[in-house]
This record gives sequence, C-alpha cells and structure tokens, in this order.
Amino acid sequence: MHDESHDIRSQRIEKIEGLKKRGINPYPLGFKRSKNSAEVHSQFSDENPEELSFAGRIKSKREMGKATFCNLEDMHGNLQVYVAADNIGQENYDDFLNLDLGDVIGVKGITFRTKKGEISLRVNSLELLAKCLRPLPVVKEKDGKVFDEFADREMKYRQRYIDLIANTRTREDFILRSRIVSGVRRFLEGKGFLEVETPMMHPIAGGAAARPFVTH
Repeated sequence: MHDESHDIRSQRIEKIEGLKKRGINPYPLGFKRSKNSAEVHSQFSDENPEELSFAGRIKSKREMGKATFCNLEDMHGNLQVYVAADNIGQENYDDFLNLDLGDVIGVKGITFRTKKGEISLRVNSLELLAKCLRPLPVVKEKDGKVFDEFADREMKYRQRYIDLIANTRTREDFILRSRIVSGVRRFLEGKGFLEVETPMMHPIAGGAAARPFVTH
C-alpha cells in the first residue's frame, strides 16, 4: 500500500537539504519574540501601529499573486500576517511560498487592521525556525463549528503530539490541568507539606498477584 505521508516527508527532507546547501539553518537556535498572539490582539491600536516580532506555526496560507495572508498559531491563539514580495523582496517571498503547513516561522513587522476588520501584521522580514517533516491534519473552523478534526480516540492517545498541535481544546485542557496541579502544589507547600517521589522501579515484583521470575 502506497504511503502518501512517506512521500511528503521525503519531499520535505529534500527541502531541508536544499536550505542547508544555501547556508540556511532549518533549525536555528532561537528567535526573540516581543509579543504573543493574545497580547497583539489585546494591545492593538488603530491610531498607533506597533512594530513587533512574533513567532508561530503556519496553519493556513491564502496566496494572492505577489502577496499572501498567512495564519500563524502560538500557545495563546492565532495571528494573521500579511507577506508581500514588495515588502520582503522577491527571493525571500519565493522562499516563503516554499514553506509548508506546520512549519514554525518568526516574523517582524507592523500591526494593521485589514478592510475586513481583522488585526494583522504586515511582515517586513521573516525566518524559518523549525521545518515540519510530517504532514499535519488541517482542522478548519467556521461559525463556531470544527471540520476535519483530529478526533480518532486511539490516534489521539497514541499520537498526543498531533492532538496538541491540531486541537485547540486539547491544548487548553492540558494547560488548565497543569495550572491546577501547580496551584494545588503551591497551596500544600504553603501549609508546610513536603512533596516526595515514590519509587518508579522496585527491586521485587509488587501489585496484584505478581510473582518474581527469572528469564531464559
């Protein structure tokens, strides 16, 4: 049976090799982000456009000739960015078009509001931060309804990393759980309790009707 995902992975590996030959690191050490998506939206001002840096995973691209609207997602939500050849140069724009859904990029630019009223970032420069090798499920949302969701229960448990990337609800649940555990821990520590680790491995078998045995 032909594995389409294997072909996609091979194509993306070829892209990585092409970047390396041009002296471009597909996994650079870091990128300094000035704001996350939630901060960009909450602090936006039509009267005072702001120059900032932002990083996120490419979730969608809408090409329109020499310009593209791209949706980037971070841990706090989504931000639309506007990438045009006139702003970043034709060569850089061609490199951008060659990026795949799932790639993580860092962008710098100025905030603005589109004609449809969506808060966006007009990109002046961008760089690849992490190349995504495997295709991700494309989850679409319209009018509050989710389409093509990564919903198979067994796959969600076996490939939790995909579930966390594709499904916002799962990611929010994990964040909430982490905050609850952290809050309980801080409360108990404030009351003088001490947290200790229970042994992960025992020298003898334990639990239920377990019996020690010697392998061949």
